[in-house]
Amino acid sequence: MESKKIIPINIWDDFYDDGFVPKGEKLETCIYVEDDDIPLDKKKIYLEILLKYIKQNLNTNNIKLWLSLIERKSFEGKSFDSWQIKIEGLTHKRLHEWMVDLKNVDLKCDNIPFLIYSES
Repeated sequence: MESKKIIPINIWDDFYDDGFVPKGEKLETCIYVEDDDIPLDKKKIYLEILLKYIKQNLNTNNIKLWLSLIERKSFEGKSFDSWQIKIEGLTHKRLHEWMVDLKNVDLKCDNIPFLIYSES
């Protein structure tokens, strides 16, 4: 098996625009490891490292973050479990601030660097 050269982590950016959250709704998004070949237990470890970094180093005022095991569906319709960092209250402005920091931080696990990006 070929060893991984990066750990691809996506911060999903497809959520309500700042200032345009419908009444009764809330800003919600997630962060996940975007590689289905990485084992579930490793995804959890990688996301725990990132969650700890975010909570200790980034502006998380008025933002809730937690690790969650969720059920996902593949393109073929099969179900499988995956870990995500769930986020409530993150604005696009704050996400941009986070990304400036995260693109310059040197997070690694097992000597494999994280590649953190934000796309939907």
